[in-house]
Amino acid sequence: MSHSLVLACHLLAVLMWPVVGQSQASFDQYSLQGQASARIGNDYLQVTMVAERHSDAAADQIDADMDWARAQLDQFPTLEYKTENYSTWPVYRKDRISGWRSSQNLVFGGLDIALVRRAIESLEQRLQLRNLQFRPSAQSRRALEGELISRALENFRHRAQIVQLSMGAADYRVIHMNIDSGDHRAAALDAEGAKAGTAAGKTDGQSQLTVSVSGQIQLQP
Repeated sequence: MSHSLVLACHLLAVLMWPVVGQSQASFDQYSLQGQASARIGNDYLQVTMVAERHSDAAADQIDADMDWARAQLDQFPTLEYKTENYSTWPVYRKDRISGWRSSQNLVFGGLDIALVRRAIESLEQRLQLRNLQFRPSAQSRRALEGELISRALENFRHRAQIVQLSMGAADYRVIHMNIDSGDHRAAALDAEGAKAGTAAGKTDGQSQLTVSVSGQIQLQP
C-alpha cells in the first residue's frame, strides 16, 4: 500500500470517529416527565391600586400621590409594597397637545387580611382600587414545593425504571434534568369584585401548585 493511500485511510478514520462516537452517545435515549400537584391555601392577599392624573403637571402630581401612599403604608409595617408601571402620555385636542395624563400602580399585600383591608380604605382617599388577588404566601409555597419536588422525582424515577425494564436494559443514567415549580393558579378579582370581596371580608380559596420534572435518560447495556 502506498504512503499516500495509508495517509488517506488514517485521515478518513479520524474524520469518521466523532460521527461514530456521537451515534453511540445518542443511542437508547428517552425523554421523560414526572409531575406532582396539590392544593394550597391562599393565605396572602395582594392588592393593586392606581394613581391617575390628567393635567399639565400630571407627572409631579403622581410623584406626590406615591409619596403620600408610601407614607400611609409605612403605618402598616407588616405589609410589603412596591410601585410599578409608571406611564405618561399626551392628550390631544384638535391635533395639538392639550395636556398630559399619567398613572402609576402601587402593589402591596400581606398575611393579615384585615390589615390589608384597612390599608385599602386609607389609600382610597387618593388612589383607585384596580384588583386584588388571593394567593399562597412565599412561606407556604416553599414548604409545599419541597414535598412536591420529592414526589415528582419519584414519579420520574418510576417511569425511568419502567422504560429500562421494558427495553431489557441492565441500568440507566440521567443525562440531564429540569425541575419547574412555576405552575400555580390563584384567585383574582377585578376592581368591582375586589370591592365586593373586601367588603365581605373574603379570605377563602385555594390554588393549584404543580411541580414538573423533565429530563432525558440513556439505557445502559
